[in-house]
Amino acid sequence: MTATAGTTVTAPPLTLLSATGAITGTVKNSAGTPIAGASVSFGGGIATTSSTGTYMLSSVPTGTVQLVASASGYQTVTQNVAVSAGATSTANFTLTATSLAGAVTGKITSASSGSVVSGAAVSWSGGTTTTSTTGVYTLSKVTAGSESITASKAGYLPRTLVASVTSGATTTLNIPIATAGKIAIKVINSTNTVVAGVTITIKGGSVPTTVTGTTGTTGVFGTNWIPVGSYTITAAKTGHTTRTTTATVTSGVITNVAITSF
Repeated sequence: MTATAGTTVTAPPLTLLSATGAITGTVKNSAGTPIAGASVSFGGGIATTSSTGTYMLSSVPTGTVQLVASASGYQTVTQNVAVSAGATSTANFTLTATSLAGAVTGKITSASSGSVVSGAAVSWSGGTTTTSTTGVYTLSKVTAGSESITASKAGYLPRTLVASVTSGATTTLNIPIATAGKIAIKVINSTNTVVAGVTITIKGGSVPTTVTGTTGTTGVFGTNWIPVGSYTITAAKTGHTTRTTTATVTSGVITNVAITSF
């Protein structure tokens, strides 16, 4: 631009270049679930993730900036991000749970009726909880991996199932439990004499169950408490014809079964 004495010259407009940019992205756990309330920061500012795990940092200096992502219960992660003037860069984070733990939730029901069981104790090696009025339980801070979960309540047989627990995630494990009864089987031959040494196999129940045993000198074999429900009973012994019959086990009762003419 040239200026002459005694004249007024209008300068051309100036374009100011922004010396900053922005960074956006998401913070999720190792299962891919968004982490709300996580912090993402650099030397000049900090942002908090929304309920969808997203964040936005504005007025970030151009160049390479180191971001730090952190959340309660997770390992902190850093990432270098290139920021250009007037542009928005993307930086996503995946955080690993520091405790390497997850949660297990589910419903405890009656194996025979399907109705919910409230007030049942649900436990693993690291803790115990109780089911709600809707039969639901939740165990938190369960060690990642295969964990045995046991449900029990007075009047019911305890039952243990294995949950595959993922760090930072919630695993669902529903456990049907059953009330119990007993079966006593007596084996008699065609002359009405008891038969000892007969192999008894019992299969069935509202919770699939198999029990085997041998009749004693009185010709009787009795079970311990087994789940209620229908059972098939097989009696076998060398030199005798194998016999099969059925029986129904009811809660708190010993069901007597006689196998005759064996």
